[in-house]
Amino acid sequence: MPVVTVRPNIQVKGHDELPYIICSNYFGTNLAQLMRLLKFAGIFLIVAGTMLGLIFYVNWDAFRTVYDNRDSISEGSEWVPKTYSIDGLLEYVLVHPEQVSIVSFQPGNPTEGIFYGSDIPRVYGSSGMALHLGEFYRQVSKSIINPDSLISSDALGRYVISGIDESSFRNAVNDAEKAGYINENGKIRLEDLFYLNLVKGNLHVHDYMLMLLGRDNTDRLVRNLGYDMDAPIPFTGLHILSVGGLFNRSQEEQLEYLERLDPDNLFDMAWYYTGKFLNDGNFRTQVHTYTERTGLNLNFIQMRRLYNLLPKIKPMDMALIMQSVLSRSYVSSEVSARVHEKLRWPENRSLIRNSMKTYAAAYDSRMSMLNGVDMGSSYDGLTEKIQVVMFQQLPVSMWMHMSSNFINQELQRLLITDPVLWDKAQRMTDEIL
Repeated sequence: MPVVTVRPNIQVKGHDELPYIICSNYFGTNLAQLMRLLKFAGIFLIVAGTMLGLIFYVNWDAFRTVYDNRDSISEGSEWVPKTYSIDGLLEYVLVHPEQVSIVSFQPGNPTEGIFYGSDIPRVYGSSGMALHLGEFYRQVSKSIINPDSLISSDALGRYVISGIDESSFRNAVNDAEKAGYINENGKIRLEDLFYLNLVKGNLHVHDYMLMLLGRDNTDRLVRNLGYDMDAPIPFTGLHILSVGGLFNRSQEEQLEYLERLDPDNLFDMAWYYTGKFLNDGNFRTQVHTYTERTGLNLNFIQMRRLYNLLPKIKPMDMALIMQSVLSRSYVSSEVSARVHEKLRWPENRSLIRNSMKTYAAAYDSRMSMLNGVDMGSSYDGLTEKIQVVMFQQLPVSMWMHMSSNFINQELQRLLITDPVLWDKAQRMTDEIL
């Protein structure tokens, strides 16, 4: 192999200039390899950069949300590792009585049981679906509405506000289509809308049904029940009211204004702005134009404050409503039976089928709030309970933790199926009371 001696100006202390001996074909072969390596690295960096950019673009709202709420996300984080077990969750319950209510008793015996925070008014949200169902089936029994009427998804979509929970509506409709509730013409039976409400917790369907039933009718139902409780309101109007820019206020100023309002005035306004959004084209355009740029624009703490303004009921009263459903004295025997049947949707889940003989429930999850209203009997039929479990004003990290693993629903299931746990929970809560 021919060798070439090259004498560049290389100096080493204690030596003369040193020859740098290289192979005559060094630059040829190795330079080609180096160029291939650089080409590969360049392509890799371009592809990786593009993919990373796409990830950030697609998830930008999520990244921004996390960044904007970086302080609140750590709130209560010390409890997260302690509450992966039911025992740990019970410890949290006892330490935070202002955040939790638990009612659990045998049907027909509402004086003996667990009554932890049972008289503290709590937001009920979608866990109060017995109210919607009761009025719905009352009107069905009077032939006021036809449960077989076909409703288009476009009619439901009118309740969607640009930039606010749009994906929730799309996902709920897609799931309903996969489950066979939506026909080839994009329509769904009126009665089957409760699938989107009960199973998917969709607020747009919640509001559609509420507007269909009519405020006067749902208010009358609540009055006839005789409990000190608020009647349900549409979320659409509340969300519009929370957008400070529509009322020439900052978000914080608008939220403080809403918090100062008398609840009845706030509820009137929620109904008014829902109707205005549906029927006033100019106002509807104004809302869409603003919110498609800003969204709801509330941080997690502000969202918690907003949803705490929703209608409330004492957990004990909610449990008594469920008892009237079970005893067939809610509105009427026929209505009670149909409400109960619709609330038994969780029985399709394998976990429920394998551990419960009967089970009916309605749940709700909002920022810092997890509610569950249920009644059922264990698989062996030895235990039967009516229950209301409400976690409210939770630290953000605890809400994220619990809503991701549904440990609150597991607590409710075990309070029915595990007599030892029920006795323990009763003993522990009685000591606090």
